This record gives sequence, C-alpha cells and structure tokens, in this order.
Amino acid sequence: MLVESWYDFHMDQSNSTNPPRCGRHITTTAMASVQEQVLELERLQATWHEMEQRIRANLAKAAQLITLNVGGTLFTTSKETLVRIPGSYFHAMLGSGLWQPDGPHGSYFLDMDPLHFDRVMMYLRQGELSMDGLSDWDVRQLERTMAYLNLPIPSDATWTWNPKQCHESITLSETNRCAFAADKTTNGTYQSVLGSSPVTQFRVRINEMASDDLYIGLTPQKGVHVSAYNPTKGGVYMQADGHVYANGGKTVCFSRLRRGDMILMRRADGNISIELNGQELGVAGTVDPTVDLFPVLCTWARAKVSIVY
Repeated sequence: MLVESWYDFHMDQSNSTNPPRCGRHITTTAMASVQEQVLELERLQATWHEMEQRIRANLAKAAQLITLNVGGTLFTTSKETLVRIPGSYFHAMLGSGLWQPDGPHGSYFLDMDPLHFDRVMMYLRQGELSMDGLSDWDVRQLERTMAYLNLPIPSDATWTWNPKQCHESITLSETNRCAFAADKTTNGTYQSVLGSSPVTQFRVRINEMASDDLYIGLTPQKGVHVSAYNPTKGGVYMQADGHVYANGGKTVCFSRLRRGDMILMRRADGNISIELNGQELGVAGTVDPTVDLFPVLCTWARAKVSIVY
C-alpha cells in the first residue's frame, strides 16, 4: 500500500510539471500552423513588393504626355495628372504595362461617352468635381463614369437637399439637387430645406429669386424648423441683400446676391468664410468647431437654388 501510494503521488507530480503527450502534440501542431502562416505572409509580401516594382517600372516607361481617345474625342494630359489617384482605372491600367496606345495620334482608347468627360479631367487636375448646369440624368451618367474609372467622388459632393427636412411648398428635383420654393405661402411663413448630411464646405447657384428674403447658410441641425425664420437661431447665413447673420446677429455686409450667382461657404476650424463667384469675400462668422454643420436654404418668396459640386 505504501509503495502504491508513493507511485500514485509520483505520477501526480510528474503530470503536474510535464504536459501529457496529447498536449505536446497540439502545441507542436499549432506552432507548425503559425510558422506556415508566417511563411505564406512573407511570400505574399514578396509578391506584392515585386508587383509594386513592376508598376513603378511600367509607369516610368509611359510617356509624359498621354492622349485619351474617349469615344472619338481626344483629351491630352500629363501622366502625373492621370495617375494621381492610386487604385484608379488609369493608375491600374498604365501600371500593368498591358494598356498600350491603339488609337490615332498614339492615343489610348476608352469606349465611353465623351460628354462631360472634361469634368473628369478637371477633377483629376484640381480635385473638384463640378456638376453645375447638369440635368439629373447627366449627373447620374457622370457618377457612373466616375464609378467605372474607380475615381472617388469628393465627400462634400454626396450631399443633397433632404426631402425629410423640407417645407411642403418647396419642390425638389428627382435627385434632390435642386430646390424650388413657390411663391409666398398662404400663412406667410418662411420656407426652408436642410442638407442631407454635414459638410465642411458646399457650393450652390441661385437660379431664381424674387426677394431679398433669401438666405443661404451653414447651420447645426438642431433647432432648424422648415416653417420658421432660421437665421436668428444659430449658424452662419448670408442674405440676398449681402448681410451676414452669425449666431443670431448681423455681423458684416458683403455684396448683394443676384440671379446666377454661385456661393461657396467653407468651414475651417471655427471660422466660416464665403466665396462669391470664385472671389473670396472673407470670414463671415465663427461657430463651435465641434458641432456638425448642414447646408440650409431659407426663403420667404419664390426662389430656385441648385447644388454645385
């Protein structure tokens, strides 16, 4: 009995310090799996590095000036402009080394509609996508072209007028990019519509206006009412007569707005600046830099305002 007890005690102690064989087998298998994954990762990294080198070499071989044959219309630009956005169609095709000139004048052929392709080129050059003057159908076609070329549409170009925060007398276009306010409401209230998402800047064009009681602004979403006079409730608004309202009070007076004018409002930290027809007017007011701001249109009379990207 004493010998058996000693043997049992010895085996217990041995098992407490040495894992069983099945445990050692599991540990060995796990280590082998980890090592295999590390080797696979190293192979992938080597392949990716080789691919990057090949892309750089192919891009270096491409001509400095490149002509695109877009549905029969020629567009010429620099290679630097064309491959500016990594992952785009142009960056991938030129980097692959498989895309070769196959059109007149050594051009690269693209089987797509050339209409509005100049806007794509302007986007590649300046980073801004203009949809000014386009119909709803044209906007959709341009968006499809951008998607095909794997070019990201700027974040501030995705907002629209929000039909859920829109006065009943304001009619929105099919894509919610144009707001049309009818004549004065029967009860004499203001008509407002809010943007669909917060932005750091936005640009709109005044297509029609029948009164100086037209306001374009950047405002917090909270407190805005579609049937109220909103410029005294916060945010920064520019009135058609040139006066600016910031946080409920008048601040400065800029140029009077006219039909056809294009207004850009830009937020930089806590400052809101205004640009009119490409000319900087200056800082219009200050806001809490931590609060999201939305585009807003507020009018008492007939007006038509369209978004410009």
